[in-house]
Amino acid sequence: MAESFGARVVSRESVLNAERLRGELIGLVRNDWVILCDPDEILPHGVEHAALEAIEANPRLGLIGVPIRYFFRGHRLECTEWGRRGPKFFIAHRDRCESPPYVHAGLEPRPGFERGVIGEGDFEIEHRWIDSLSQMIEKHARYLKVEGEARHARGDRFSWSAAGRATWGCLRGNLLDHGGLAAGPTGWFLSAFHAGYTALAWRSLRRYERGPN
Repeated sequence: MAESFGARVVSRESVLNAERLRGELIGLVRNDWVILCDPDEILPHGVEHAALEAIEANPRLGLIGVPIRYFFRGHRLECTEWGRRGPKFFIAHRDRCESPPYVHAGLEPRPGFERGVIGEGDFEIEHRWIDSLSQMIEKHARYLKVEGEARHARGDRFSWSAAGRATWGCLRGNLLDHGGLAAGPTGWFLSAFHAGYTALAWRSLRRYERGPN
């Protein structure tokens, strides 16, 4: 479909996380500004006009974010950290941003350039995050294979106390601070799942630090 509209389609071998290819692919584009949209995201109408206005108004702009809302099994999430996510920064100037190759690593503006948020209160990205529990398990099992490397690159170092604090903080935050407790079974399940994933991510870091043996 893209080729039928004159687009150049570039194929790469499958990778565990898209961030590994993001920097390379940004370097292939001809335009200064790039929109990085995941296949499970629906962009709001009017985002292109708001982005152009922001670009024209700020010559130091390097990265543009839009409010995002997660959907779980077809329903808009209002609880847990996934239901309280801030803006997603996905409109980037190719020469003004860094693109770390690690899972869950967002784009970062280079020194001297700024972030900007558009559409607050007017529109948001619909992130059709999880359609089924099997998809949820498959997706996060894939992420866990590269979590250790990503956390080590961010400066985390394994300790049992740090892993315990992070896991407990995740559970408590989702249940109490982000409304999971009051949201019923969906909130309870997502809070427990997130805490379990956090614990396994720290285990992934421990394995990474211990090396292949």
